[in-house]
Amino acid sequence: MKHPLVSITIFSYNQSSYICAAIDSVINQTYTNLEIIIVDNGSTDGSKDLIQKYLSDKRVVFLNHAENKKFSIRQNEACALSNGKYIGILYADDYYLLDKIEKQVNLFETLDDSYGVVHGPGLIEKSDTTNLILSPCSKVSGFCFNSLLDQWSDGFCNPISPLARRQCYIEYPADEEVFFGGGEGLFLLFALRYQFYYFDEPLVVMREHEKNAGKRVKSNTDAHNKLMTRLIHHKEVHSESIPHIQKHSSYFKMNTAWHILRTNDDLIYARDLYLQ
Repeated sequence: MKHPLVSITIFSYNQSSYICAAIDSVINQTYTNLEIIIVDNGSTDGSKDLIQKYLSDKRVVFLNHAENKKFSIRQNEACALSNGKYIGILYADDYYLLDKIEKQVNLFETLDDSYGVVHGPGLIEKSDTTNLILSPCSKVSGFCFNSLLDQWSDGFCNPISPLARRQCYIEYPADEEVFFGGGEGLFLLFALRYQFYYFDEPLVVMREHEKNAGKRVKSNTDAHNKLMTRLIHHKEVHSESIPHIQKHSSYFKMNTAWHILRTNDDLIYARDLYLQ
């Protein structure tokens, strides 16, 4: 079995409580041919000092930024510096199970070049308990652009589960006009050209706590809506996919508006989403 270089990028911003566990989960992988790119995006909570302790491992590359910039910018910077055949993403408050990369690489190496992503389910660890629960996700394989849109309510792709060919990230860089340029948006773009393979075993753990970026409902929704507009006009999107994008966009706005109403948050924003 071949052992190609794999680049794992760990994104850190003021997660000193979790950053060591995230790094350890990559350092201690059963698969060892790794390039570990740690991107600190201007942390002020002592995270940088904790990261420094790992620099004796020659596999570690530390991008130590003094200024906090959009995640999408940092992701593109890290991708440009990466050298691996495959790329994985990890956020500093989450972690990998220790055989995650080995299992995904072994599978990837049996697939032809039309496959760009190997993904699967993940686990959720809530901050007030040590119990792990299975996180829902889309169980799509093959050429699945329309299916990803139609099955969004299933949970989409777990954001840290996928291992993707580096070429995917080169051909479809993150949109630097939005704060969050990765995750769901990039995987949809990857699906325009590449097949996905769903491996039905949880290999990652996402922590749920009050500082999760996913709790920024308005900024995440605005970024998502911009992505849908971008997709409708994307040169690689076939005409038969347009109704899938439009239907999904409407569903997403309605679902988000209902969530905002239930939490009694920004009612004017919720009303605007309903009108859209």
